[in-house]
Amino acid sequence: MEINRTIAPDDNMRPPGQDPAYFAIGERALTLIKNELACHTETGTARIMDFPSGWGRVTRWLSAAFPDAEILVSDVLEDALAWNVETFGTTAFETNDDFSKIERQPDCDLIWVGSLITHLPERSAKAFLDFALDCMAPNGLLMITTHGRRAVYNGATGHYPRNAFKDLDAFQSVSDAFFRGEYAYADYVATPGYGAAYIPAHWFLDQCYARDDVLVVNYREKAWNNHQDLITLQNRSVAG
Repeated sequence: MEINRTIAPDDNMRPPGQDPAYFAIGERALTLIKNELACHTETGTARIMDFPSGWGRVTRWLSAAFPDAEILVSDVLEDALAWNVETFGTTAFETNDDFSKIERQPDCDLIWVGSLITHLPERSAKAFLDFALDCMAPNGLLMITTHGRRAVYNGATGHYPRNAFKDLDAFQSVSDAFFRGEYAYADYVATPGYGAAYIPAHWFLDQCYARDDVLVVNYREKAWNNHQDLITLQNRSVAG
């Protein structure tokens, strides 16, 4: 499969000299998506959302793998969004820091959410989950990456975000909260309301069990880039 390998100069997801790793992370997302679709043949691919889409790390793989799909993209980075539309022929919609204010995009067969909830406080994560679930088509799949035990382990061994934690002791308080079963979060220093979130798997179950129109169909630890967990939800009645 041929993909568009043009990388935007301002793409901050591509470290200098790390093009192979950059492409591998996007390709891994597509592999995870295809695996889920293979297990859920009732799910279509006519309308796909990549949120947040950034500069196209995953979008480029979606547009190549599903050439007949309408691919919806959104991001707070307006330049990235415009570049994504121009480069990959996607359809943009406007986002908002308050997810409850985003216009719903109905009938999405597949929604990929790579590394978003990993940065949100709990209230924002709940609001985003409500938004995404409202956008799903019948039998649609919602795939969300999240920081679970692997990310906490990485932090405990010194690989924690320095812009959120001044030292290992500061990270330890978040790690302790995570293992108490809490939604553990800390702001980045420069961006209140946006930081690092470490979320026990049961948090997602709790959100879904409050509804009867969504199924938890998969949870895989360290599935994306050997770091982030992946949870897959389906718009399907528990009673049906």
